[in-house]
Amino acid sequence: MRLHTFYQVARLLGDLGLGRNKIFQILMKKEIINNRHIPQQKFIDAGYLQYKLKEKYLASKKIYYVVLYATDTGIGWLRNLLIEETTVV
Repeated sequence: MRLHTFYQVARLLGDLGLGRNKIFQILMKKEIINNRHIPQQKFIDAGYLQYKLKEKYLASKKIYYVVLYATDTGIGWLRNLLIEETTVV
């Protein structure tokens, strides 16, 4: 199972005209992810989304952050979800 960052997802779904941040906004609005980009467990269990906790140092302080990924299956699911969301007027 390949994982795609949301930068890659936005490029793969470029024909929809949505960037990474707009996709995150839609997912938060639909309560699929929270404001820290952690998906609900049911979307992980369905095989659509995954996340990893990463760390980096900022001013010699360790900071943890979440990186959200879409699976290959999740790309198709996201396409349908985003088309539905952007065509609703």
